[in-house]
Amino acid sequence: MKATKYKVLWSALAFFTNKQYFFSFVFVFSQKYPVNLIFHLGASKESLIELLFFVEHGIPVIVLQDSCELCAILHSSHLLLEASSFDNDKFVSWLHSQLYPLGLADSYTLVTKILVSSTSGDVQLIEFIDSTQLSELSSVVVDMCLECYATTGEERQVLLLAAKLNSPSVLSSMDVAAQLDEELLTMILCECITKDDQLHFLSSVLQLNPPIRVTSNMLIRMMHHADEHFFTTIVLCQLMGYSYIPSEIDPRFANDIQKVVKKLSFGVDNLFDPNVFCNDVSSRDKHDSIRILAIWSLLLHRPGVVKCLAAFADEPVAFSMVLSRIARSLAHESHDWHFYEKSLNELSDSLSKSATKLFDTVFASSPAKAYQLLCQPMDHFYGFDMTQLAFHCNAREIIAHECCQRWVHRKLYGNLQAKSFPIFLPKWTKFCICAVLVLPIKFWMLVRPRNVAKPEQTVSPTVALLDVGKFPQKQRAISTYSVISSRSEALTALTAPLSTAFGLNSALGGAESATPQSMVFPLNIEDYDKDSRPFGRKHRIRRAHAPTLSTFYSTPIVKYWLSLLFRIIYICCLAYSVVLPGCGSNLWDTGMWVWSFFWWIENCYVLTARARKIPLSLMPWRVFDIFIFMIFLMLLLVMKVFPLITLLQPLGIQSIYSAKVVSAFFVLYVSYSTLFTYIPLSDIFGPMVVRVKLMLLRDFTNFLFMIALVMLSSAVAIQAVVFPDRDVTLEVFRKTMSWIWLSLFTTDLSS
Repeated sequence: MKATKYKVLWSALAFFTNKQYFFSFVFVFSQKYPVNLIFHLGASKESLIELLFFVEHGIPVIVLQDSCELCAILHSSHLLLEASSFDNDKFVSWLHSQLYPLGLADSYTLVTKILVSSTSGDVQLIEFIDSTQLSELSSVVVDMCLECYATTGEERQVLLLAAKLNSPSVLSSMDVAAQLDEELLTMILCECITKDDQLHFLSSVLQLNPPIRVTSNMLIRMMHHADEHFFTTIVLCQLMGYSYIPSEIDPRFANDIQKVVKKLSFGVDNLFDPNVFCNDVSSRDKHDSIRILAIWSLLLHRPGVVKCLAAFADEPVAFSMVLSRIARSLAHESHDWHFYEKSLNELSDSLSKSATKLFDTVFASSPAKAYQLLCQPMDHFYGFDMTQLAFHCNAREIIAHECCQRWVHRKLYGNLQAKSFPIFLPKWTKFCICAVLVLPIKFWMLVRPRNVAKPEQTVSPTVALLDVGKFPQKQRAISTYSVISSRSEALTALTAPLSTAFGLNSALGGAESATPQSMVFPLNIEDYDKDSRPFGRKHRIRRAHAPTLSTFYSTPIVKYWLSLLFRIIYICCLAYSVVLPGCGSNLWDTGMWVWSFFWWIENCYVLTARARKIPLSLMPWRVFDIFIFMIFLMLLLVMKVFPLITLLQPLGIQSIYSAKVVSAFFVLYVSYSTLFTYIPLSDIFGPMVVRVKLMLLRDFTNFLFMIALVMLSSAVAIQAVVFPDRDVTLEVFRKTMSWIWLSLFTTDLSS
């Protein structure tokens, strides 16, 4: 028989109803070493002869003891032989009495040879099970193969059989790191790609922290075992523009995949590093391999494998948010395929909820530690910290979390706080008055005290909350693979949401394993210097003091209110220049244009700074705002500040009225952009502005698209019926469209 490499065959080789015996053989074929096991349900003398042959040749056998009377006799005989009070004469008499009614009285010798041969060696070759244990047949098969073939150096074949049968209990008895090479890991991943119910074995293997090296051959074989329709139709053709399936993952194709992933993740770079496929194997990082495997599984539309691999990433919360964003983008791209879109949206929600649960568990266990980890930048994700990445990936549950809201508050206010006096003035009024008049800073503002640090050390405002009332203590950096006994219960509770959501199997046949990777955050906290004073000595309480001018004006909340205040003043001055009668004041218009130009330069600088981390294509409204602002500035320059008559006359612009119209629309645009830029920070008006923005962009815009067809058809019908002899010119078309547009809002009563 010629079989493909590592192919499991459950085949009924013989089933003879007239002779009443049935054998099933389990083969794990390799090119050199097949692993064989017999499943016996025989009820005839021929079946005993076959069974003796396999036992004498060292092949393990599983007997279903309640399948027939002969199997029950074999089981009882085995128990009697193992008994301490075994009597040979009584056993012979009993066996004859049991075999005679079956017409097998002459088979006494076969039964004894079978039992003696199965127990004569170091390993028992016959295992008896009943029908209630059939649900655990895979575990029994793997355990028997491990017991029989481990001594012959065939652990690799047994491990592959365990992967095929999804039986992770064998992992506790094997050195997986020594057996798990590229070929075996590829086979395990291919099995999980094909069947989602194989994830228990994959998660159990990853919990043992084996070395993982992703290769081109591994990814290609995973692709051929997955849903190629999704990958070829949506990823290759629609997103990448490929018309063929690649035969290998070369650096060029990997670079194209990286561009697609960067686009789908809204700009997160280096998620699919092309250098992994051209560097030496020994230099590859395990965490990079897990990230590549998770993203590749997502592109192959295997949600179960994605969730499993995301749980074992070095930064699971951050990586889950990024994967959720990619899944949401893929769902948008696969809108024409309903089942793909639904599955990807469910995957995105699942990853987001799992990240939120994990984050909440960490915060409930240790709020200060969770806050401190929240402030640390992550090198793999643009240097963003957790809150910035959540905003970038639109992870609303993480942003709305109590810990993230504290981080945002600390980011805005730093160490600055306003006094409660005077009570009748709201906080924002105090900030504005202090920012303008300067003198009230000494009476209305305070800076929270913090511990004295060494001259060479600097404390970030975002971690100042951790220093209140505490001495910095020397803390060991938490290793990625360390197991802290004092927090074992917390870590167990921490991994529970991911284990439940991702379908992970934490049991390895009774063997306990450490929490995989850093299941919390990137636990690489820097060391803090321990206080040299004696234990238990309390520090001196220091009073809050007024902030310095540099501290006050460098606080983000002060910059916000000061910017908003000057923006309002700017809008008022701009509106005044528009409402001036006649031609207005050229000096005033020139001053306002210069002010607007400097404001535009500042916006360009801010956009350039943000573009260092986020591509411009992912900030369309920022780019749109700067572009429209520039158009208005150019129009006002040539129409109002320095009128270019020779340029305006060919365009039919000959009066100052056109400049006033442009200025009026400029005031409207600046007012609306201010509304949508500054007001969302307000607790009262922010949610309202967001809802209005969604209504305008989603509902009202879709309504206009829907009504456009009605408007065009109505204009044509009215023109043909009311004015049948009028020539169709551009001016007629413009007036007709203007009339039909205004008819949506007003009724013409002039006639």
